[in-house]
Amino acid sequence: TLPEAVRLLSKYGFYFSICVYIYAVLFPFRFDFSWQYLLKAWSQVIFIPFWDAKRGAHLSGDDVANVLLTMPFGFFGFLHFIGRNRKRSLFRWYLWGLALGLGSEFIQLTIPTRASVITDAINNGLALFWEHSLLPSEAAPSWNSSQELPLNGETFTYGC
Repeated sequence: TLPEAVRLLSKYGFYFSICVYIYAVLFPFRFDFSWQYLLKAWSQVIFIPFWDAKRGAHLSGDDVANVLLTMPFGFFGFLHFIGRNRKRSLFRWYLWGLALGLGSEFIQLTIPTRASVITDAINNGLALFWEHSLLPSEAAPSWNSSQELPLNGETFTYGC
C-alpha cells in the first residue's frame, strides 16, 4: 500500500486539480440556460481535426493548454488510484478523464462567451495517456502483477 503522506497528497491533489480544471472551464461564470440559446449552441459544436489536407498537421495553443491543464489531474489521479486493482484502477482513471472532458464541453454549451469544441475532450484524454507514458517505469502500472515502488529509501508494494 501507499505511504499515508503519498496517499493523502494524491487524494487531495486529485480533488484540487479537478477544482482548478472546473474553474478554468466555467470562467467567466456567465451562463444562459434558455432553450433557444442551448439549441443554437448545440448546433455550433465544433470538431477541429488534428490534420486536414489544406493545413496538414494542426496543433493550436488551445490544444496545448488543454493538455497542460489536464496533466495535474492525470498525475494525481494516477497516484490516487494505483493502490487498487490495476486494470480496474486504470479504467476508472480514464473514465474520470473522459467524464471530465465531455462534461466540461457540455457545460461550456451554456456559456455564451465559450465555444464547445469536441477536440478539447479528445485532448484531455490524450493528456491522461501521455501522463501515463511519462511516469517512470517503477511507477507505471503493471496490467497483471504487483509492483514495488521505491520511495525515500523505502520500498512499498502496490498492485493486484
